[in-house]
Amino acid sequence: MSSRLAVVVLLAACAGAKRVPASDITETPAWKDPDARFETQLDMGEALLQAGKPTAALQLVRQLREEGRKSAALDNLHARALRAVGLDQDAQDVLERGIKRAPRDADLHEQLGILAMDSGNPATAIAHFRKATRLAPLDADAWNNLGFALMSDGRAPEALEPLREAVRLDGTRIRTRNNLGYALVATGRDQEAFRIFAATVGPAEAHFQVGVGLEMRGEPSAARHAYDEALSADPDHTQAQAALTRLRNPSPNPELP
Repeated sequence: MSSRLAVVVLLAACAGAKRVPASDITETPAWKDPDARFETQLDMGEALLQAGKPTAALQLVRQLREEGRKSAALDNLHARALRAVGLDQDAQDVLERGIKRAPRDADLHEQLGILAMDSGNPATAIAHFRKATRLAPLDADAWNNLGFALMSDGRAPEALEPLREAVRLDGTRIRTRNNLGYALVATGRDQEAFRIFAATVGPAEAHFQVGVGLEMRGEPSAARHAYDEALSADPDHTQAQAALTRLRNPSPNPELP
């Protein structure tokens, strides 16, 4: 077949293909799709909460509830907005109802754990955080929260594994690395703790943080040495200066820096 004939055949085939009128191609706009609209409204509620406008977020939640909307994400948003305006018990009620509908939602377990920690109930918090890490093993926050709760319950050796996992999953967060650092000091791993601190905050602040951990461990002499090291690295480190002054002139009711 000549190239000219091939082109003619191709054109004929294309001409014979059925054309679909543009009017027959229908696609529901995102703003008309109920589920897409709901997701957008949840994002709006989250933005309001992050912007420090929990009352506006609660108004949006109420609107969604009136529309009959139910989801674990909505329960999560609702509870955090309630907490932001000081209604912790109402937040607890929302989360407990939500967890009955969605017992395998990791975020709801995390929020219940945070509430338990704030209520001085680390045992309940640990149970919820453990559940969250099983349901969402790639969630660095869940591992960090579990490690912090174990630390708060005086179980520093047990806290090391979840805190190491949190740092492995997201090593960019200073809070997470600090928690691991304090756990390391609590278990006598001072040099490793210094390296963990120094990787994000520099040597002066790292020495200072080790000093804080040593005070928590009940070793003021070692803490003074760490604060001296902090001032050697940065003579203007005001917190280290204040800590040394406090340790040299102890008050009847000492407070950690």
